[in-house]
Amino acid sequence: MSKMNSLKIALLAISLSNMYGIAAQTAPKPIIAYNLSNINSESSKVKLNGNARIVSINGKQAINMVGIKSALELKQHNLNNKKGSLALWVAPLEDISNFPDRPTMFLNNPDILNYVLLSDNPNYQDYKNSNFKFTWWQGRSPQLHALFAKGIFYDEAFNFPHKAKAVTGHFFWDKERWYQLVLNWDHDKREYTIFANGVKVGSSDTYYPDKFYRDSVGKSLYLGLPLYCYNSIEFFDEPLTVQQAYSKYRKEVTDYDKTYDDKLKYTYGERVRKTVDFFPDKSWTKKTDLTLTQSSDLDSFYIQGLPVQTAITKDGLLAETIDSIYTGSRTPKQMYIWLWQPYEGDLYVEYEFKILRRGGLSLLMTQASAMNREDFMRDYPLRTSGKMTMVHGEDIRNYQWEYYRDMVDVRNDVATSILVKNPWNYRLSYGCDTGKLESDKWHKLQLIQRGNHIMGLMDGKLMVETTDNGFSNHGPVLNTGHIAIRLMLHSKLLFRNLKVYNKSNIKTISEIKK
Repeated sequence: MSKMNSLKIALLAISLSNMYGIAAQTAPKPIIAYNLSNINSESSKVKLNGNARIVSINGKQAINMVGIKSALELKQHNLNNKKGSLALWVAPLEDISNFPDRPTMFLNNPDILNYVLLSDNPNYQDYKNSNFKFTWWQGRSPQLHALFAKGIFYDEAFNFPHKAKAVTGHFFWDKERWYQLVLNWDHDKREYTIFANGVKVGSSDTYYPDKFYRDSVGKSLYLGLPLYCYNSIEFFDEPLTVQQAYSKYRKEVTDYDKTYDDKLKYTYGERVRKTVDFFPDKSWTKKTDLTLTQSSDLDSFYIQGLPVQTAITKDGLLAETIDSIYTGSRTPKQMYIWLWQPYEGDLYVEYEFKILRRGGLSLLMTQASAMNREDFMRDYPLRTSGKMTMVHGEDIRNYQWEYYRDMVDVRNDVATSILVKNPWNYRLSYGCDTGKLESDKWHKLQLIQRGNHIMGLMDGKLMVETTDNGFSNHGPVLNTGHIAIRLMLHSKLLFRNLKVYNKSNIKTISEIKK
């Protein structure tokens, strides 16, 4: 083999190694480090309040609090520095995903929806009054988030000025799996990121134009939720890069699982999405076909909410909401575009859209009916508010696919999609692309539901996919109802070429009207 070929092979090996992070940048030495599996050796830096145990899980030892009132105090940190990073090794003792809650679940503990990993409050579950909290939230968007201020996530984080935060938009946990969670902050650059096992899963908002507000973090940090086992935590004076975080994870992990590693990378946008070709064959019946360029096309819709405009143009249906950054008080000024016609059976929806203003959000609601399968648009008074609660918090069953998500309350540094079953807030699928949806370009959306199998395609890429289950305590597989396109605040889009197809085993023999 020639020297030139040897050099090419060596360079290729280095390139591939860096691409996948195996031999990439080494993380710097931490400025503060805690070995939580041996707190006796850390006696000058930690204080245990209450009872705990040391456990061994998949090759790592860790501390686990015994009792909801037990907590471990960490007396040193650097979260008040202008920039830095922390790396936390944690393993849950149960699978953790979202669940339907009832008032009786809160009888003894009002904070069950906030799974606080790290806080500056001695009562670490006192989420609202903590100046800093790194948390998994079980609410309607189950996710990891870090909030550098008092108040709650959701709405209070987005009062003006918006608070310094990083959010994942979606995150579930596997029982007894070790997670290396890295939180980066750079207050001057307004950048906050979250890595899980070396994969970037969360970020700060990329559209909010002003400085983020933050509170001073307390002198100590606290951890202790009995659900989690803690192995170690380290603090760095610079934010870790994705290569450093992944290299550190691979060096320290004791239960590496390539399948799970690949799943994280695919889900959160480090792998190109799969592509699917689909076109309805002759077994499907076309029910709606609108170019959205004819003035009569608008007669097919009921407009709900307070939009700035909804108008037919030569280029398509122009829909716009108020040009304003999100706050809870402005939510009624959002909008729904409902098709009057109901549909029954398997469903195929297709249309094109173009983003004319960044920072908004659009979603598709399908199979929307009232709780006993009745037609809510015919049987009940038409609703007029543009608030989001109709999607997830009222008596309307539906599948919700958020396909364009630039809003401040979700990860928006890449294109993300989420599929939810309502009103149970049941997360069915989540996916990130490698980049953002482009502006001023037509994108093609396709939603295919065949039985209990649902796919959402964006420009042919498979963004969400699920097999629903009518016996999982989250309602039946939905197969009838109305369709709506929803726009949240700060949205301005064009729509064209809307097509809807059905396929059903139920054949109407005759209609009887009295």
